[in-house]
Amino acid sequence: MALVDQQIILESLDRIKQQRRAELTIPKELLSVLNSMWEGIQNNYINSSTSVFGEIKKQRNFISVRFAELQKRYLENVQNTDERMLVILDFQKEYNKFVEENPDMIEENDTKEELHQRVEDLYQQLWEMIEKK
Repeated sequence: MALVDQQIILESLDRIKQQRRAELTIPKELLSVLNSMWEGIQNNYINSSTSVFGEIKKQRNFISVRFAELQKRYLENVQNTDERMLVILDFQKEYNKFVEENPDMIEENDTKEELHQRVEDLYQQLWEMIEKK
């Protein structure tokens, strides 16, 4: 008896499904309109996406070129020895020469004061050079 009941139930479910399909059937005219609208939306999306990604690529290329130019200019500035660097190197040579020739004088207060004064003079000289530019 259970087999017959299952068979009847399955047949009833199939009839209900077929009725619902018939109720949900969309007219061909509407399907055609919906299809053309879908294709239009899809083409618009693809064209817009292509355009946006193309602009992103252009921007990335521009940024890469500009960054390379900035790096090159920075390296030129860093590697370029100007008048200030020469003044600093001269000061360093004089200081090192003094320390090598007079190691015992480094501990004296008068010598320390003189060296501090020279550093202060160097500082002022560098600021004057910067302000001239």
